[in-house]
Amino acid sequence: MLNYNPHDRHNIKLHLQITLLQPMSHISESVGNQTNLRTMKVTDLEGNPSEVFTLSGNSLRNRILRRCGIDSFLSQIGVQVSPTMHHALFCGGAIDGGTGNDLDLDKKIRQLLPCLSVLGTAKPKGLFGVSDAQMVHGRIAVGDAYLVCVESAEYIYRQFPPALPLDVISALEQIVDGKQLQHSQRVNQWLGIDTKVNQYDLKALLDEWLPFLGDRLRYYSDWLTYNQKTRRDSLHDPNFAKHLIGANPQPKIGQGDLFVIADESPKADKKKPEKEKSQQMIMGNWLLQTGATLYSYWSANVTRIEEGFIADALLKFAELPYLGGQSGTGCGLCSMQFWFETADGDRGEFMTITPHAQKLSDRASESHARYKQYLEEYKGFLADSKSDIRSLLNG
Repeated sequence: MLNYNPHDRHNIKLHLQITLLQPMSHISESVGNQTNLRTMKVTDLEGNPSEVFTLSGNSLRNRILRRCGIDSFLSQIGVQVSPTMHHALFCGGAIDGGTGNDLDLDKKIRQLLPCLSVLGTAKPKGLFGVSDAQMVHGRIAVGDAYLVCVESAEYIYRQFPPALPLDVISALEQIVDGKQLQHSQRVNQWLGIDTKVNQYDLKALLDEWLPFLGDRLRYYSDWLTYNQKTRRDSLHDPNFAKHLIGANPQPKIGQGDLFVIADESPKADKKKPEKEKSQQMIMGNWLLQTGATLYSYWSANVTRIEEGFIADALLKFAELPYLGGQSGTGCGLCSMQFWFETADGDRGEFMTITPHAQKLSDRASESHARYKQYLEEYKGFLADSKSDIRSLLNG
């Protein structure tokens, strides 16, 4: 077995700030020929529920960690897997029967498949040579990425103030402190405690600072842009009509029969062909503007090898740093900056990703180096026919 202890774990928090270098599309629903962005309700500074754009944590988890991380893992160890294993790795698997709880299998997976240890999967029956289906719980929680705007300002301030512009911190601090003071006063009244404290007029604070925050952070609706596209029907374009069957004399048999459908029933009644329905259409979709920033909170209980897997997945993602949909039509290009916190008080920058370069902190570099060394040992074990790693990988 590999010289690796999957129980030597630590807690690490990752704070992610995404900056859009192109507009972003992340659809929740379509109404006719128009698509709308995905939103969630947050409690705003005035205590009201407000809609805010969010990029789902599931999208971040699958786009970056699953697709990029597992693709990189399998490529580096040079292994191809069965369809069932492929689905368990890239799609999260499926429970197809009664579940078991094989602790020995769970330990094997965490030692031999750190990618699955981080992400988890629903192991179907028979995979890894074990008859019962089983849940393999992941070790990372990836939160939704909230648009940085007035409506989400309090939530982001309470989570990670550095994700906000520096000049709004003081205003938010006063508003949040005022809310906390009012809450303390209500608790003291309920407890029958008479305390003399400075009275904060929360309404006056909001009246004072909301115009400034609206100008500096902007409201959600001010970050939206609408894009309308027209798809022309190719049949109506005279430049391409020459490629239609019947536009030119039929080629001799053997020359063009690959694209010609033969009439297998020449005696059948010839019906008048129906008029082709036009495929021309107009489509509209709402996008998040270039320059917008989003914040997402990640929390993990991982080994240093698993932390290295996360770093490796981020580096793979950096090769094509696109999020959301419609990347083929000029959407989704972004840059990312990660900061980390550990339970022992260590904190700092973790990694920066741009379309042109990546910057790893000392911690990210060390974890990634450990992971790369682990993969080198892994390939040595795979070369040993007596090892059960290959059978485990191939399901």
